[in-house]
Formats: sequence, structure tokens, C-alpha cells
Amino acid sequence: MNLSTMYYNGDGVVDDYVLSLMWRYVSYLNGNKDAMRMTEAHKYIRNQMSNRQIKTAEKLAKQCFESRYTQCEE
Repeated sequence: MNLSTMYYNGDGVVDDYVLSLMWRYVSYLNGNKDAMRMTEAHKYIRNQMSNRQIKTAEKLAKQCFESRYTQCEE
């Protein structure tokens, strides 16, 4: 979740909503059920993204998680 927040805010990295949402999904896949709770930040991110970008974030999260973090980039 910390990486998600960093990408959301552009804190030390370039702000990137796809990667922010991807890391939220990864956190969820790791058992953090609150990661997908619709907080204001989560709603804002999703509202700024196209359906294609959301699907990309979901795909990247699954790829990242299943590869044990060796394939976490586009």
C-alpha cells in the first residue's frame, strides 16, 4: 500500500495512477482486504483512469504477484 500511495502522490517517483492501482491490487492479493476499500483516494484514481488503464493495472498486479515480484513493470 505504501508504494501505491507513493505513485498516487508522486512521492519520490513519477506520479502514475496505473502503478498506484496496480500496487493496491498487489496488496490485496497479499491478503490486505482493506486495500480495495473505496477510499476517497481510490475513487479519485479510478475516476481519472480509462477502463483500459484499470484493466492494465489489474493485469500487471496479477503478473507481478504470480511472478513473485520479478515482473512488475509494463
